[in-house]
Amino acid sequence: MKLLVVLPWMPYPLNDGGKQGSFNMLEQLQYKLDIVLIYPVESVNQLKYQMELQERLLNIKIYPFEYYHHKGNVFSQFFLFRLHRLLTKKILKQPYLATPVYEETYINFVNDVILKEKIDVVQNEYVELLYLVYTLPQHVKTPPTPKIILPRNMMLIIVAKI
Repeated sequence: MKLLVVLPWMPYPLNDGGKQGSFNMLEQLQYKLDIVLIYPVESVNQLKYQMELQERLLNIKIYPFEYYHHKGNVFSQFFLFRLHRLLTKKILKQPYLATPVYEETYINFVNDVILKEKIDVVQNEYVELLYLVYTLPQHVKTPPTPKIILPRNMMLIIVAKI
């Protein structure tokens, strides 16, 4: 089984709980599954951590999306996610409201990796990427390899039982 893990941000350095959780899951699963990882790189400064991340996840094929090269406007995808979350919680008084805030180039990048790597299963790690489900290529959406979007805790349980 070839698993694609899509994260809304680079899981390194390990300076917050979300990154730590994602990184620990990847570190454990890299020896049990064939994993491909995608995340956006928001600035050139993040690239200094790329080599260190790759050294710690030797068995994972990493496709960083260099978002700063593809920005059509001044706002980064990370900024849009955070602004969306803030407005949803403070103004709408909702825990979250999943609406797409993707650049088309990012969606195309994810789909190209899915096709190139012949991905069987897509794991969506965060609610910010929920609508990515609707942009997946047709072969991932239909049997015999249906799309499966799992949070990391569920994936760790499934792999432990395999």
